[in-house]
Amino acid sequence: MPCAPPSSQVIAHDQGLASALETPELLVLGPGDRAEVEWRIGEAGFTLETLPYSLNGGLAFGDPTPLLDVAVTAPAPAPAGLAWAFDGAAPTADPGATDIVYAFAGSDRTGVWMINGSASPT
Repeated sequence: MPCAPPSSQVIAHDQGLASALETPELLVLGPGDRAEVEWRIGEAGFTLETLPYSLNGGLAFGDPTPLLDVAVTAPAPAPAGLAWAFDGAAPTADPGATDIVYAFAGSDRTGVWMINGSASPT
C-alpha cells in the first residue's frame, strides 16, 4: 500500500520500534506488512490506496483502489511530533520462519475441546 501522508513519521515496522525516526516520501507495504505512522495534521490530507499485486510477487495490471481519503478542513502548520524513545539499536532480525504448535484434545463424549489447554466452544 503506497502512502506518503504529508508530515508523517514512521515509528515502527513489523520488527518493532524503528532505530530512528523515518520520514519517507512513499511508504509501500506488502500483504501482511505493518507500519506505525504518526501523522501530524497540518497543511494537506492524503489518500491511502492499495495497488494491484500478483500472488507470485511483482506488479500486476490494474489501477490503484482508494481505501481511505483524509481531508484537512483547516490547514495549519504541522505541530512537532511526539518524543519517541529511539535508542538507535537495529530492529530485531527477521527470523524468516516461525514454528507454531497447537495441541488439540477433546472428546465427543464429554463435549469438551481444548486448544493448547484452553477450552474451546463446541
